[in-house]
Amino acid sequence: MYTPRPAVTRIAEDVHELLAEDPHALADIELTNSTEILLQLRNQLDAVLVRQLQVIDVRDATVDEAGRATRGWLVEDLLLSGRDASRYLTVARSLPEHREIDTALGAGRLTLEHARVITYAVAKAPAGLRDVIEKELVKASEVCDPGRLGQFTAS
Repeated sequence: MYTPRPAVTRIAEDVHELLAEDPHALADIELTNSTEILLQLRNQLDAVLVRQLQVIDVRDATVDEAGRATRGWLVEDLLLSGRDASRYLTVARSLPEHREIDTALGAGRLTLEHARVITYAVAKAPAGLRDVIEKELVKASEVCDPGRLGQFTAS
């Protein structure tokens, strides 16, 4: 039987503690501030997930462990939608070439959707401009939602 590494166990315990709390008992300032922090933590957890998925994908770990490719494992075994699995894998597969995205997602400054939009935009850019465009789009994502960022990069 698999025993999660200590950091994963601690996160699970903390999540259980948060789930046991009644949000109605919290003051408005506590609700809003803690929600902002939780959303940033979610972004950081997405960074952990895409980093692990990148390694899983490169190693074909799911082929060895589950008999299917990474996307199939995410959809068929973990029951993610095909769309969500593709979003995670798009970002995961791009990480080695996109250090700015990786750093910003790890810091919680980007959402997974921001990272996906930037990944697509950078892929369409001329090779000599990709690093600059990535850096500027990461900065822009701090004040722009993913939908507007995607509209801007599509034009």
